[in-house]
Amino acid sequence: MAKILVVDDVKTIRAAVKICLNELGHEVLEAPDVPHALLLFKSHKFDLVVSDCNMPGMSGLDLLRSMHKVQPSLPFLMLTSEADKEKLKAALTLGVSGWVVKPFQKEKLQENITALLEKAKKAVPLVKPTSYVGNPAGKLGFSLKNRKVLIVDDMAVIRRLVRVTLVDMGFEVVEATQATQAIKYWQETNPWLIISDWNMPGLSGLEFLETVRKSDTKTAFLMCTSEGDTEKKEWCAQFDLDGWVEKPFTVQLLTKTVREVLKKRSEAA
Repeated sequence: MAKILVVDDVKTIRAAVKICLNELGHEVLEAPDVPHALLLFKSHKFDLVVSDCNMPGMSGLDLLRSMHKVQPSLPFLMLTSEADKEKLKAALTLGVSGWVVKPFQKEKLQENITALLEKAKKAVPLVKPTSYVGNPAGKLGFSLKNRKVLIVDDMAVIRRLVRVTLVDMGFEVVEATQATQAIKYWQETNPWLIISDWNMPGLSGLEFLETVRKSDTKTAFLMCTSEGDTEKKEWCAQFDLDGWVEKPFTVQLLTKTVREVLKKRSEAA
Protein backbone atom coordinates (compact mmCIF):
# COMPACT_ATOMS: atom_id res chain seq x y z
CA MET A 1 0.00 0.00 0.00
CA ALA A 2 1.28 3.44 -0.92
CA LYS A 3 0.53 6.82 0.63
CA ILE A 4 -0.64 9.19 -2.09
CA LEU A 5 -1.42 12.91 -2.03
CA VAL A 6 -4.22 14.12 -4.30
CA VAL A 7 -4.31 17.86 -5.07
CA ASP A 8 -7.21 19.50 -6.95
CA ASP A 9 -9.36 22.53 -6.30
CA VAL A 10 -12.46 20.65 -7.50
CA LYS A 11 -13.85 18.45 -4.74
CA THR A 12 -15.58 16.03 -7.10
CA ILE A 13 -12.31 15.41 -8.97
CA ARG A 14 -10.49 14.71 -5.70
CA ALA A 15 -13.25 12.32 -4.70
CA ALA A 16 -13.11 10.49 -8.04
CA VAL A 17 -9.34 10.10 -7.85
CA LYS A 18 -9.55 8.94 -4.24
CA ILE A 19 -12.07 6.22 -5.13
CA CYS A 20 -9.78 4.96 -7.90
CA LEU A 21 -6.81 4.82 -5.55
CA ASN A 22 -8.73 3.27 -2.67
CA GLU A 23 -9.77 0.46 -5.02
CA LEU A 24 -6.08 -0.30 -5.47
CA GLY A 25 -5.62 -0.39 -1.69
CA HIS A 26 -3.71 2.87 -1.32
CA GLU A 27 -3.96 5.43 1.48
CA VAL A 28 -5.05 8.84 0.16
CA LEU A 29 -4.73 12.34 1.63
CA GLU A 30 -6.37 15.32 -0.08
CA ALA A 31 -5.50 18.98 -0.53
CA PRO A 32 -7.68 21.64 -2.25
CA ASP A 33 -4.71 23.83 -3.26
CA VAL A 34 -0.92 24.05 -3.34
CA PRO A 35 -0.39 25.72 0.08
CA HIS A 36 -2.36 22.94 1.81
CA ALA A 37 -0.48 20.34 -0.23
CA LEU A 38 2.89 21.73 0.85
CA LEU A 39 1.84 21.63 4.50
CA LEU A 40 0.92 17.95 4.15
CA PHE A 41 4.17 17.33 2.28
CA LYS A 42 6.16 18.64 5.25
CA SER A 43 4.39 16.38 7.76
CA HIS A 44 3.96 13.17 5.71
CA LYS A 45 6.14 10.93 3.58
CA PHE A 46 4.30 10.35 0.31
CA ASP A 47 5.06 7.67 -2.26
CA LEU A 48 3.36 9.59 -5.06
CA VAL A 49 1.53 12.87 -5.79
CA VAL A 50 -1.42 13.31 -8.14
CA SER A 51 -2.08 16.97 -8.89
CA ASP A 52 -4.19 19.11 -11.16
CA CYS A 53 -2.18 21.48 -13.32
CA ASN A 54 -4.55 24.47 -13.32
CA MET A 55 -5.59 25.73 -9.89
CA PRO A 56 -6.33 29.18 -8.44
CA GLY A 57 -3.21 30.84 -7.09
CA MET A 58 -0.23 28.50 -7.24
CA SER A 59 -0.41 25.91 -10.01
CA GLY A 60 0.48 22.26 -10.23
CA LEU A 61 3.76 23.34 -11.85
CA ASP A 62 4.58 25.41 -8.75
CA LEU A 63 3.84 22.38 -6.59
CA LEU A 64 6.00 20.10 -8.73
CA ARG A 65 8.89 22.58 -8.62
CA SER A 66 8.67 22.99 -4.83
CA MET A 67 8.42 19.28 -4.06
CA HIS A 68 11.24 18.23 -6.38
CA LYS A 69 13.58 20.76 -4.79
CA VAL A 70 13.19 18.77 -1.57
CA GLN A 71 12.61 15.26 -2.97
CA PRO A 72 13.74 15.00 -6.62
CA SER A 73 12.79 11.32 -6.91
CA LEU A 74 9.17 11.75 -5.77
CA PRO A 75 6.83 10.36 -8.48
CA PHE A 76 4.47 13.12 -9.65
CA LEU A 77 1.44 12.52 -11.89
CA MET A 78 -0.15 15.60 -13.46
CA LEU A 79 -3.83 15.88 -14.38
CA THR A 80 -4.25 18.16 -17.37
CA SER A 81 -6.36 18.96 -20.41
CA GLU A 82 -5.37 18.36 -24.04
CA ALA A 83 -5.12 22.13 -24.55
CA ASP A 84 -2.32 22.46 -21.95
CA LYS A 85 0.55 21.64 -24.32
CA GLU A 86 2.77 24.50 -23.18
CA LYS A 87 2.22 23.65 -19.53
CA LEU A 88 2.87 20.01 -20.30
CA LYS A 89 6.17 21.02 -21.87
CA ALA A 90 7.04 22.98 -18.72
CA ALA A 91 6.07 20.01 -16.55
CA LEU A 92 8.38 17.71 -18.52
CA THR A 93 11.19 20.19 -18.04
CA LEU A 94 10.55 20.12 -14.28
CA GLY A 95 10.68 16.32 -14.21
CA VAL A 96 7.03 15.27 -14.07
CA SER A 97 6.70 11.47 -14.01
CA GLY A 98 3.59 11.30 -16.18
CA TRP A 99 0.23 12.86 -16.93
CA VAL A 100 -3.39 11.89 -17.43
CA VAL A 101 -5.68 13.92 -19.67
CA LYS A 102 -9.06 14.96 -18.23
CA PRO A 103 -11.69 13.70 -18.36
CA PHE A 104 -9.95 10.43 -17.51
CA GLN A 105 -11.11 6.84 -17.35
CA LYS A 106 -10.70 5.01 -14.05
CA GLU A 107 -8.70 2.22 -15.65
CA LYS A 108 -6.30 4.68 -17.30
CA LEU A 109 -5.60 6.48 -14.04
CA GLN A 110 -5.12 3.24 -12.12
CA GLU A 111 -2.79 1.93 -14.82
CA ASN A 112 -0.60 5.04 -14.62
CA ILE A 113 -0.51 5.00 -10.82
CA THR A 114 0.51 1.35 -10.70
CA ALA A 115 3.21 1.83 -13.34
CA LEU A 116 4.76 4.82 -11.56
CA LEU A 117 4.81 3.06 -8.19
CA GLU A 118 6.40 -0.03 -9.75
CA LYS A 119 9.05 2.09 -11.44
CA ALA A 120 9.81 3.85 -8.16
CA LYS A 121 10.35 0.47 -6.46
CA LYS A 122 12.84 -0.53 -9.14
CA ALA A 123 14.84 2.70 -8.88
CA VAL A 124 18.48 1.73 -8.51
CA PRO A 125 20.89 3.26 -5.97
CA LEU A 126 23.48 5.77 -7.10
CA VAL A 127 26.54 4.19 -8.66
CA LYS A 128 30.09 5.18 -7.82
CA PRO A 129 31.82 7.27 -10.53
CA THR A 130 33.90 4.36 -11.86
CA SER A 131 35.69 4.96 -15.16
CA TYR A 132 35.82 2.28 -17.84
CA VAL A 133 38.68 2.89 -20.27
CA GLY A 134 38.88 1.48 -23.78
CA ASN A 135 41.67 1.39 -26.34
CA PRO A 136 42.59 5.07 -27.02
CA ALA A 137 42.73 4.35 -30.75
CA GLY A 138 39.46 2.45 -30.61
CA LYS A 139 37.89 1.33 -33.87
CA LEU A 140 37.53 4.79 -35.34
CA GLY A 141 41.03 5.09 -36.76
CA PHE A 142 42.14 8.04 -34.63
CA SER A 143 42.83 8.82 -30.99
CA LEU A 144 39.99 9.22 -28.50
CA LYS A 145 42.32 10.26 -25.70
CA ASN A 146 40.56 12.48 -23.15
CA ARG A 147 37.20 11.86 -24.84
CA LYS A 148 35.05 10.82 -21.92
CA VAL A 149 31.41 9.80 -22.21
CA LEU A 150 28.86 10.17 -19.42
CA ILE A 151 26.00 7.63 -19.52
CA VAL A 152 22.83 8.50 -17.58
CA ASP A 153 20.09 5.89 -17.18
CA ASP A 154 18.26 4.40 -14.18
CA MET A 155 18.29 0.93 -15.77
CA ALA A 156 21.52 -1.02 -15.20
CA VAL A 157 21.02 -3.21 -18.28
CA ILE A 158 20.85 -0.14 -20.56
CA ARG A 159 23.92 1.44 -18.96
CA ARG A 160 25.85 -1.79 -19.43
CA LEU A 161 24.90 -2.10 -23.11
CA VAL A 162 25.93 1.50 -23.82
CA ARG A 163 29.09 1.22 -21.74
CA VAL A 164 30.33 -1.98 -23.40
CA THR A 165 29.68 -0.50 -26.84
CA LEU A 166 31.53 2.75 -26.12
CA VAL A 167 34.48 1.13 -24.35
CA ASP A 168 34.83 -1.15 -27.38
CA MET A 169 34.93 1.97 -29.56
CA GLY A 170 37.75 3.36 -27.41
CA PHE A 171 36.00 5.86 -25.13
CA GLU A 172 36.44 6.30 -21.40
CA VAL A 173 33.02 5.95 -19.76
CA VAL A 174 31.49 7.20 -16.51
CA GLU A 175 27.99 6.19 -15.39
CA ALA A 176 25.19 7.87 -13.43
CA THR A 177 21.75 6.53 -12.50
CA GLN A 178 19.87 9.84 -12.42
CA ALA A 179 20.21 13.42 -13.60
CA THR A 180 21.02 14.97 -10.21
CA GLN A 181 24.03 12.69 -9.92
CA ALA A 182 24.92 13.24 -13.57
CA ILE A 183 25.07 17.02 -13.12
CA LYS A 184 27.79 16.54 -10.51
CA TYR A 185 29.75 14.11 -12.74
CA TRP A 186 29.37 16.44 -15.74
CA GLN A 187 30.89 19.30 -13.73
CA GLU A 188 33.70 17.12 -12.37
CA THR A 189 34.69 15.04 -15.42
CA ASN A 190 34.08 17.46 -18.32
CA PRO A 191 32.87 14.73 -20.73
CA TRP A 192 33.01 15.03 -24.51
CA LEU A 193 29.63 13.29 -24.90
CA ILE A 194 26.58 12.72 -22.70
CA ILE A 195 24.10 9.93 -23.48
CA SER A 196 21.01 10.34 -21.30
CA ASP A 197 17.68 8.62 -20.85
CA TRP A 198 14.58 10.83 -21.04
CA ASN A 199 12.42 9.28 -18.30
CA MET A 200 14.22 8.94 -14.97
CA PRO A 201 13.30 9.38 -11.30
CA GLY A 202 13.61 13.05 -10.30
CA LEU A 203 14.91 15.33 -13.04
CA SER A 204 14.12 14.33 -16.61
CA GLY A 205 16.59 14.06 -19.45
CA LEU A 206 15.17 17.28 -20.88
CA GLU A 207 15.82 19.19 -17.66
CA PHE A 208 19.34 17.75 -17.53
CA LEU A 209 19.95 18.88 -21.12
CA GLU A 210 18.66 22.37 -20.33
CA THR A 211 20.96 22.58 -17.29
CA VAL A 212 24.00 21.58 -19.34
CA ARG A 213 23.23 24.01 -22.18
CA LYS A 214 22.97 27.00 -19.84
CA SER A 215 26.76 27.03 -19.57
CA ASP A 216 28.08 24.36 -21.93
CA THR A 217 27.57 24.12 -25.69
CA LYS A 218 30.77 22.14 -26.37
CA THR A 219 29.65 18.84 -24.83
CA ALA A 220 27.79 16.66 -27.32
CA PHE A 221 24.45 15.34 -26.05
CA LEU A 222 22.44 12.30 -27.22
CA MET A 223 18.98 11.47 -25.83
CA CYS A 224 17.54 7.97 -25.48
CA THR A 225 13.78 7.74 -25.80
CA SER A 226 10.98 5.66 -27.27
CA GLU A 227 10.00 5.70 -30.92
CA GLY A 228 7.46 8.28 -32.08
CA ASP A 229 8.20 10.98 -29.47
CA THR A 230 8.04 13.78 -32.03
CA GLU A 231 6.97 16.43 -29.50
CA LYS A 232 9.94 15.63 -27.27
CA LYS A 233 12.28 16.05 -30.23
CA GLU A 234 10.80 19.48 -30.99
CA TRP A 235 11.21 20.56 -27.37
CA CYS A 236 14.85 19.44 -27.27
CA ALA A 237 15.75 21.16 -30.55
CA GLN A 238 15.95 24.54 -28.82
CA PHE A 239 18.72 23.21 -26.56
CA ASP A 240 21.03 22.06 -29.39
CA LEU A 241 20.57 18.34 -28.93
CA ASP A 242 23.05 16.44 -31.14
CA GLY A 243 20.83 13.45 -31.80
CA TRP A 244 18.50 10.68 -30.66
CA VAL A 245 18.86 6.98 -29.99
CA GLU A 246 15.44 5.35 -30.10
CA LYS A 247 14.70 2.43 -27.78
CA PRO A 248 15.00 -0.46 -28.21
CA PHE A 249 18.30 0.15 -30.00
CA THR A 250 21.02 -2.15 -31.29
CA VAL A 251 24.76 -1.92 -30.79
CA GLN A 252 25.05 -1.12 -34.50
CA LEU A 253 22.62 1.79 -34.26
CA LEU A 254 24.32 3.24 -31.18
CA THR A 255 27.76 2.94 -32.80
CA LYS A 256 26.53 4.57 -36.01
CA THR A 257 24.90 7.47 -34.12
CA VAL A 258 28.00 8.14 -31.99
CA ARG A 259 30.20 8.06 -35.10
CA GLU A 260 27.93 10.61 -36.80
CA VAL A 261 28.07 12.95 -33.81
CA LEU A 262 31.84 12.56 -33.58
CA LYS A 263 32.24 13.38 -37.27
CA LYS A 264 29.86 16.36 -37.08
CA ARG A 265 31.57 17.79 -34.00
CA SER A 266 35.06 17.25 -35.48
CA GLU A 267 34.13 19.03 -38.70
CA ALA A 268 32.66 21.96 -36.76
CA ALA A 269 35.75 22.35 -34.56
